[in-house]
Amino acid sequence: MNKPNEVDPFDLVKFCDALGELKISQKELLRAASLGKVSIFYPFKRAEIFTFELCQLESPFDKETYWVPIMDYGNSQNSISESIDVTAGELIKLSHENLKSLLLFEECPVYDLLGSGLDAGPALERVTQSNYFGGAVKWVSTSDKGQTFNVDALLITSTDLESYKKKTTHVQNSDSVKVTSNTALKVLGLLMCHLAKSPKYASGTSPNKSQIKELLLELAEELGISAYGLSKVDERLLADAMKYLEEQKL
Repeated sequence: MNKPNEVDPFDLVKFCDALGELKISQKELLRAASLGKVSIFYPFKRAEIFTFELCQLESPFDKETYWVPIMDYGNSQNSISESIDVTAGELIKLSHENLKSLLLFEECPVYDLLGSGLDAGPALERVTQSNYFGGAVKWVSTSDKGQTFNVDALLITSTDLESYKKKTTHVQNSDSVKVTSNTALKVLGLLMCHLAKSPKYASGTSPNKSQIKELLLELAEELGISAYGLSKVDERLLADAMKYLEEQKL
């Protein structure tokens, strides 16, 4: 089972509140959880016992399939089963399959949440004689099959929330800087093309980068602006501006 380490109940935030704080969609936060960036938990409101039977896939002649219990003939005449006890307030971490169910169907059965952590291997090893013939197996709940939950019931830790917020903010800031830088290149390229309408600042059909560099130094001196950095404006920056402008042509 996907039982977590000790989680401080005062460190928990509702899933829907986290969406509002992060300003992202339900789909984005579920995807982040599936990638291990945040952990999402389901809290049980009361103590319960869930029983699961180990079943195997059976394909009869009419091509329909059935999941039939694997019987433990060696130790009893009963099916191979496992019981899971949960306590009130117990938190179960959602698995990748649980997250996928929420993403695709907007709800997840409680027995899938619990059964996803059960292992068929050890259960079969304990059996000396059974009707298992090989092939696909799964744990099937024999109780409370109708119980489901959606994102309204889920919780994440504020620690995960803050960590994810910092990472996404950093990415957003990086994207913002990139957009600003590209806009500056576009502005510079357009001004260079405008100047190239004059023969003085043209080299054939392209802007004369050397002359434009000299113009910048002259303007700085005329307006009393520090020329620091301008003397280092090499042709690569101006060339980058023209290259970016070429990429932006419709």
